[in-house]
Amino acid sequence: MVPPLKWSFEFEITTAQQADSIVENLNEQERKKLFDALNKKMWTNKEVELETMSEEHRETVEKKSEKKESKETLTKSLEFEKDTFKIDSKGWKEEEWEVYNQQPIKVKVNATWDVVEYLEWPAKWEQIFITYDAFIREVMKAKNCSQQEVEQKYLMTIDELQEKMKDKPSHSEEYKKFFINEVKDYLAGYWYPYNKKLLAIWRDSRVWLAGGNFANFDQNAWYAASADRTLIYGYGFSGRLLKN
Repeated sequence: MVPPLKWSFEFEITTAQQADSIVENLNEQERKKLFDALNKKMWTNKEVELETMSEEHRETVEKKSEKKESKETLTKSLEFEKDTFKIDSKGWKEEEWEVYNQQPIKVKVNATWDVVEYLEWPAKWEQIFITYDAFIREVMKAKNCSQQEVEQKYLMTIDELQEKMKDKPSHSEEYKKFFINEVKDYLAGYWYPYNKKLLAIWRDSRVWLAGGNFANFDQNAWYAASADRTLIYGYGFSGRLLKN
């Protein structure tokens, strides 16, 4: 059994079926082109937004951004905690969930059907949080703080992720070292709402970012995407908190 979907998602999920089919059948070179294009698009969107502003407004925005980045650089670590974020799974119900192009695996599911723990390798004991709300709810309880505090202190924004990864571009030796040291042991993949299957286990680590955005890491490349893309790229991401 999997969490129910809202009917209002029906159109987007139809689109997601096409994305699922495309991405899962890409070879390594094609995936590289896709990831590079996604990262390029994020920067292009920022540049276009700035170009459409008046010169005076653009200068104001850039100064505020520089000031904010300077302040956050001094107060906020962008280093991941050693392990993924997990919660106590005692008493959860055991089930068997399907995996795309693989054998089904045994999992445990919480009472609200929005947190899943793997009971079999290759990602045994890893947990994924089906929705951003579920992830935030559990971090708030664990850290005893508000959502605002969680997002400001323990999660990265897309901009902060780009700052963290600026010296570790996809397909570089620096990225490969980062992947080996910080990612390779946490390849829990994600849950896909359209076909109601787990995907990319032991291939991708997909983690929540502040605001419901997310980042994806595989052995060769990384990319980030905004919250409005989660229906196309899937749900059920891992949690990686920052050392703050």
